[in-house]
Amino acid sequence: MMQASSYTTLVFFIFVLCLGSQSRQVSSLDTLKPGDRLNLSSQLVSANGIFSLGLIVMGAEDTTYLGLSHTNSTYVPVWIGNRKQPASRSRDPFLTVDITGKLFIAHGIRTNGGDPIELYAGESSRKNNISVTLLDTGNLVVKEMSSSNGEVILWQSFDHPTDTLLPGMKLGVNHRTGRNQVLTSWFGPLDPAPGAFTIEWDPSVGRLLVRRRGIVYWTSGNLKDYYVERGGLRVKEFDNILPKPDPANLNYNFSVVTSRDEEYFTYSLINLPQFTPDNRKISGVTVDYEGYVYDRDRPAIAKAGQCYGYDETRANPGCELREQPKCRNDGQMFDITSGEFRHVNGTPAPSVYNSNSSLSISDCREKCWNDCECVGYTSGNVSGCVYWRGKNLEFVRTLPPAGSYDNTFVLVSTSSRQGTRKEDQLPDQLTLDGYTETYELKSGGANNHHDLRMFTYASIQSATNNFSSNFKLGQGGFGPVYKGKTSEGQDIAVKLLSRQSGQGLLEFKTELILISKLQHVNLVKLLGFCNHGDEKMIIYDYMPNKSLDFFLFRPSNREQLTWQQRFNIIEGIAQGLLYLHKYSRLKIIHRDLKPSNILLDKDMNPKISDFGLARIFEQNVSEANTIRRAGT
Repeated sequence: MMQASSYTTLVFFIFVLCLGSQSRQVSSLDTLKPGDRLNLSSQLVSANGIFSLGLIVMGAEDTTYLGLSHTNSTYVPVWIGNRKQPASRSRDPFLTVDITGKLFIAHGIRTNGGDPIELYAGESSRKNNISVTLLDTGNLVVKEMSSSNGEVILWQSFDHPTDTLLPGMKLGVNHRTGRNQVLTSWFGPLDPAPGAFTIEWDPSVGRLLVRRRGIVYWTSGNLKDYYVERGGLRVKEFDNILPKPDPANLNYNFSVVTSRDEEYFTYSLINLPQFTPDNRKISGVTVDYEGYVYDRDRPAIAKAGQCYGYDETRANPGCELREQPKCRNDGQMFDITSGEFRHVNGTPAPSVYNSNSSLSISDCREKCWNDCECVGYTSGNVSGCVYWRGKNLEFVRTLPPAGSYDNTFVLVSTSSRQGTRKEDQLPDQLTLDGYTETYELKSGGANNHHDLRMFTYASIQSATNNFSSNFKLGQGGFGPVYKGKTSEGQDIAVKLLSRQSGQGLLEFKTELILISKLQHVNLVKLLGFCNHGDEKMIIYDYMPNKSLDFFLFRPSNREQLTWQQRFNIIEGIAQGLLYLHKYSRLKIIHRDLKPSNILLDKDMNPKISDFGLARIFEQNVSEANTIRRAGT
C-alpha cells in the first residue's frame, strides 16, 4: 500500500495508519476496480502525481471524509465526497465500487459496520469493465469500457463541486439533467458541511454571484464581450475581479458556453511556464466559510464576507447594496482582533452565548449587525455564537501568550469607507504577558522608537512583480515567501499570510512585535510590514543563501558546507538562542526552531527566523505552561 501523506493548513489533516487485514490491493495508483478498497492508509494518485484522493480524519476525532487534494501541498482539499454525511473512523471505513458502478463508502467487517454512504447509485444495466479513475485534472470519474461505445463516463466529481472550482469545471445550469452547479462554502474551518456562502453563474446577465443564505452580497460584474491584451495574450475580464491577469503570474481564460442543453461558466490557465511536479502552478478558486473568494495563496479575488450592503465600489469592488438597520452606517465595520470587553470601571463585561449549532461565523456577524446593542461577537468553542451587548463598554486589545484561533470581531468606526483608502495600521497598543508598548508606525518611513517601515500594498506589488511565480522563494507555515526589490534597489523577502495557512492574525502580530524589539546578529532583520485590509505581509532583509535545510537535506548540496561553515552556523544558532533566553529585553522561547527557519546570509551567517509561534516569559519566571501545541 502507498504511504499516506499529510496536509498542514488552518485545518490539520492526518491520514491515519490503520490498514485492515481484509483489504485488497488497489489495482493501480490512479484506479479502483470492483472489489478494491481505498482505506485510511491508502490513496489514489493521478497519473502525473498532480492530485491525490483518500479518506481523511478532521474536526472531531472520529469524523472521516473522502477528500481530493493537490498532491504534497499544504492546501485543504478541493473536493469532499461525503460532506453531508461523514464516515466514522472507528468503523474502518473504505471507498469501493461494485460491478454496476455503484461508488460508496462502506465499513469494515471487524466493527458493527453501518449504512453505506453512497456517492453514485450505479447503473444496473452496466456490469462490465467498470473502473474509478482519478485524472490529472482533479476529476474523479466512474467509467465503463464498452466494446461498442468505447469509454463511457457514468459519473464524475466535476458534476458535483463542493467549495472549489478547478480549471475545466463548470458553474451553471444543465437543462437536460436539471442540475444547477454551484460552489458552497464550508460551514467552518474544521467542518466541510455546506456553509452560508455560494458562488453561482447568472446566465441571464453573464456574471458571477456570491450569495449568503440566498441574498446576493457580491457580483463580478458582466464578463466583457471583447478581448483585452495582457502581455501579448487576448483575454476577457470581469469588471470587479481583482487583481487583473498578469503575464508573469497566472493568466485566466474565462469562457461562457450557451447551448440548448447547458449554460455555464468555466476557466482555464494559459501561458504557464513548465513546472516540475513539485513546483507546479496550481489553481483552484475557492469560496471560504467567511465569504472570501481566492485562488490558493494569491490575493483575494472577492471579499463578499466584508460586504456590508453599502456602496463600496472603491474599497471593495462588487459589493451589492441592500437594506441595513437604521442604527448602522457606512462608517462601521467589524474588526478582527484579540482581547476582551470591559466596563469603563475595568471589570470584564459578560457575554451572551447562543448555542444554536446551525449558526456559522457569518450568521453570528449578521445577528450582531442587526442587533443595535451588539458591539462584538465570536464563535463558540464548539458551535453557536458568543455576543457582547450594551453601552459604555471598551475593548482592550491583547495578545494572549498561548494564542487562539477563535478571533473576536469588534464593531469599530472608520472615517469613511467610501473615500480614498489608506493603508490600514495595526492597533496602537498591544499587550503581551503584561508588557505593554505603544507603537508609532508611519507609512513610508521609520518611526520614532523602532526602525520599522510600513510598506504600501502597491509598493510590494511592484517589488514582487505582482507576486510573480518567478519571484516565489518557497512556502512556509505562514504562507508563501517572495523575493522583491524596492524602488531604492534593496533586496527584500516578503512573507504573505495565506488564508489557507495554519497560522493567522495572532501569529502575524506576534512576529511583527517580537522581531521589532529584538536586535542580534543571529536573528533575521525585520524591515517592516504591510497591512492592507485582509492582506498581511512581513518584510525582511533578503537572505541570498536560502535556509539551512537547503544544504542539509539535499545530497547534492551537503558537500558545499565546509567544516568551518558548519561550526560557525552551529555557534551562531547557539548565540541567537542564548540572546533570546537570557539577554534580550523579553525572555523568548521560539517553539518552532528547525533548519527551514535558519536563514543564511551572503557570508553563510545563520539568522533565526519565523517567530509567529514564539512564547514570551517574564524575566523572573523559569517555568510556564502553554495550552497550545506549536512547532512542526
